[in-house]
Amino acid sequence: MSDPRLAALQAKLAGNDAAGARAAADAMLADTELAPADRFVALVLRARAHEMAGNLQGAIVDLDGATALDPRNARAWNELGLLCADAGLAERAVAAFERATRVDPKYARAWNNLGNALRSAGRIAEALHAAERAVDADATY
Repeated sequence: MSDPRLAALQAKLAGNDAAGARAAADAMLADTELAPADRFVALVLRARAHEMAGNLQGAIVDLDGATALDPRNARAWNELGLLCADAGLAERAVAAFERATRVDPKYARAWNNLGNALRSAGRIAEALHAAERAVDADATY
């Protein structure tokens, strides 16, 4: 069962209370008894709080921690890629999107984001291939 503190953390994010959400996540993550699945969610939510507050580096660090806990979570890899792209870390964004597409080859959004990141990096042929994969993945859902 998921930790009830996660609901309070999500409510703070929904209320645009980045500082409150970050503090709630910090308290949860300090709990050495926190289940790994709940730790993963707390890291993802704290990353969103950091992003909301304009701290992209803090958000990236948290998503690095989340993907280390669950390297098979394509959405976390995709979110990490988006943050890296926003932070101007183009090659790191490409690597995160590539990981997301390896974890879930049918994840059209990750393929689309990979194409955008490759295009931004000037890797046009690869970007076109990723765009084709996005269309193929979207068609299979």
